[in-house]
Amino acid sequence: MRNWPTADDIFWLVVGLLPFLWVAWRAVSYGRHELVSLGTFGVAIMWVGYHLKPWLGLPQSGWTSFLLREEFVTEGIRYSALAMIAFILGYAFLAPAGRSAVRIADLMPRARVQVVLGLTVITAVLVVIARGGPSELWAATLYRGEGQFGEKDLLGRLQNIVRIASAFVSFVTAGMGALLIVQSHGPAKPHVWIVGFLAILSASLGVMSGFSRGAGFAFGLLATVQMLHWRRSRIPLIVAALVVASWFSWTGYTQRGVYLPGVSNFVAALVDARPVASGTGRKGTGWIDPNNNFLDALDPWTARAWTRERVQPSLWEGMKGAVAVLQPLPSQFVPFNVRAGESLSKWLGTWGSTGLTTPALGELYYLLGYPGLVLVAALGLFAGWAQRKFLQGSRNGASVILYFATLFGFVLGLHGGLRTMTRPMLYGWAVVVVCALARKVNQPPRRFTNRHAAKAKLGSWQTLPGRPLVARRGV
Repeated sequence: MRNWPTADDIFWLVVGLLPFLWVAWRAVSYGRHELVSLGTFGVAIMWVGYHLKPWLGLPQSGWTSFLLREEFVTEGIRYSALAMIAFILGYAFLAPAGRSAVRIADLMPRARVQVVLGLTVITAVLVVIARGGPSELWAATLYRGEGQFGEKDLLGRLQNIVRIASAFVSFVTAGMGALLIVQSHGPAKPHVWIVGFLAILSASLGVMSGFSRGAGFAFGLLATVQMLHWRRSRIPLIVAALVVASWFSWTGYTQRGVYLPGVSNFVAALVDARPVASGTGRKGTGWIDPNNNFLDALDPWTARAWTRERVQPSLWEGMKGAVAVLQPLPSQFVPFNVRAGESLSKWLGTWGSTGLTTPALGELYYLLGYPGLVLVAALGLFAGWAQRKFLQGSRNGASVILYFATLFGFVLGLHGGLRTMTRPMLYGWAVVVVCALARKVNQPPRRFTNRHAAKAKLGSWQTLPGRPLVARRGV
């Protein structure tokens, strides 16, 4: 890279560290549960996606990549640093303040073996349908991404909807399986652990078969749940889960161009995964190479910024595009485009062979530029509300699903775009609303059944200072 790093690069990289001071302040002020809050995860995920690679590139005079557009690197670092600040400003507005007297472990619902087993079966069935059958799931005959550029008939559209639904159900199944394992105190019965790990493996089938860089998400979720139930005795299991999660994700990232999709091929590829980045235009020399950050979102961000300079959409066009992307209806059945501009595959000449996704911040910058940071602040507001619901909902499964769905959306937003990032959050919000309505409908009407209690209630407001002592029948 030419002229790397500039003074502006260094300045904005340092600014990108300031949100971690805010994280440390909240942890000291409100308790260590803040270290696993949605505010902390949101900041950390954005930093890993947009700032870790530049930091790794400082001693190596930069890096090279097919997607990289060097002239927009400084802009990307600046935009992501401001996005982190906007996020914490929105989050702090609604996030709970003060020390919680309740342990986070006590907020989690109890996972039941029968429920987890049922979710495991449902997830496996949905994944089989989404992948095109058991044989395609086990050992695919098509290359990764083959057929993605063709026109889909009604069956293909329905299959795509099943694929999206299976991703969310897989996430819920992995979380419940992790809870089942973690909540097994002492020498658990063998069948409890077996069902828990079966749930995690079932949730991993789809991403393993597709050689996704998120292939280790279920084990990462297991590590997260372990941290929420923090005990020193759990440290070995946390470390083991993180190692397996990294191993699986690294395999999906580096071996996708070597093997055909399929679970059996993924298992074979696990032994071949090496700490060397792969792919067109990459230079890989070991773990310290900047390209080894498989969560990097800066390179595709610069590519999307490069396309914005050539299209120059107006603010009005960008606002209409943002509404189209964020609208809640299924994209397969709406008469308008739900993508932020032309695909990077068309711009960079890989259309028909390789699909290229845009990160959420990249789409936001393309559509709205710096005014789009207002939506990042709104995302922080949502995360703060979700964190508040989580801490207030003792053993409330809906609030736990909302918490993890928001966390899942943060991770997806590094590579899946605005719509992909917000879908899990929308589903989590829908679960909370439906459960609240169900409780309201099933709640019996409040009435006084005791005459003396009714009189006491009457007197409690009629004898207040300034309130006339007027008795009314039926009050």
